[in-house]
Amino acid sequence: MTLYYIAWFILALIVVIAEMNLMSFYLLAVAAGAIAGGISAYCEQSFQQQIMVAALATIVASIGCFCLRKRFKQMTDKHSNQLDIGQRVVVKEDNIKEDGSAQVQGDCMN
Repeated sequence: MTLYYIAWFILALIVVIAEMNLMSFYLLAVAAGAIAGGISAYCEQSFQQQIMVAALATIVASIGCFCLRKRFKQMTDKHSNQLDIGQRVVVKEDNIKEDGSAQVQGDCMN
């Protein structure tokens, strides 16, 4: 029995660590493909079959990531400009102008 599955799982671990640094869900799809390839290798399939299983799992996971990204983008577009509405702000006295307004990150608020 060859130990290809260990290499597949190490590859999946490396890709997950890279994903944590880059914050891209598409690398999780690649990691899922590597895990699927590892499972295939553990079941003693040929190397060509392992590659096919890994590629298929990566493609399916990538499509899933694309659909989730599209759904979350539609949900957040409505509220992305309203993050500070209703939130409390603490303004130091030396930042208050004579007319009662204060400069907060470039915007003038009354």
